[in-house]
Amino acid sequence: GDIEQVSNDRYKINGNTHQVNNVSVRIIELPIRVWTQNYKESLELWISGIDKVPSWILYKEDHTTTTVDFTVKLSQTSLRDSLEEELEKRFKMSTTIGTSNMVCFNGKGRIRKYNSPEEILQEFYTYRLEYYEKRKAHMINILEAEEQKILKMKAVKEKELRDFRRKTPQQLWIEDLDCFIESWDKRSLSIDESSDDKVEKKRPLLIGSVDDAREKRRSFSIDESFDNKDIHELNEDIEEVSKVASLIQKDNENLDKRKKR
Repeated sequence: GDIEQVSNDRYKINGNTHQVNNVSVRIIELPIRVWTQNYKESLELWISGIDKVPSWILYKEDHTTTTVDFTVKLSQTSLRDSLEEELEKRFKMSTTIGTSNMVCFNGKGRIRKYNSPEEILQEFYTYRLEYYEKRKAHMINILEAEEQKILKMKAVKEKELRDFRRKTPQQLWIEDLDCFIESWDKRSLSIDESSDDKVEKKRPLLIGSVDDAREKRRSFSIDESFDNKDIHELNEDIEEVSKVASLIQKDNENLDKRKKR
């Protein structure tokens, strides 16, 4: 509703009410310091009729957690009288507040009396500015930390990209060969421990192929060139060993499942 200044330090606070039709009035905002439940109790008294005032018919409410909504149904006579008196007065839709005697905590947590809203502003604006600066500094620190993290990630990625660009196909192939041999060393234990017939038949082939790969790897140097024929033959050995090793691993898994049963 509206706020009207009635003197230097007093204000009138109006609610919001209006006529809906020739028998209904709707209230969608209460004055300050008027609670919904208290006003509802007043409506119930007015509906029953008191102090030689004719009773109203009924009311209904449709509030939410943030809004007020009363619809009051009156007789035509009561509504006419209310309009003549003014709805705000008949429905008690105004309160007054003063600003000359306000007591609250100051910036240091002590009770203090303030004579005007401006005094409160003068008390707290320095604290507000101080905490704005602190919040700004905190947000800058967070952003700087994020920036440093991103710069580090960027530097790592750029270094990896530069290293990758500097490597020749031969160097990359030798790295793949090293990864293969390392992977074989991790898987060979389960193959050696297996007693499955298929594993027994394939184990010599695997060991021979891997030994050949190790021997050729020892003879390769990253800085020297070597025959593409050697690479092709070794790639074939690696591919064959990988296929057979995968089959053996699958056989071992099936064997373990049967043992658990």
